[in-house]
Amino acid sequence: MPVLVLNMLSLRQNRLNGYLIVLLLLACFVDHDFIQ
Repeated sequence: MPVLVLNMLSLRQNRLNGYLIVLLLLACFVDHDFIQ
């Protein structure tokens, strides 16, 4: 996970991709919360 975040930060040009990844991670956390 941390490696992905570092790669995202290093690639500032891909801000949209970074936001999408963050949204996907948040969605995963929400799903886990609902499942639990």
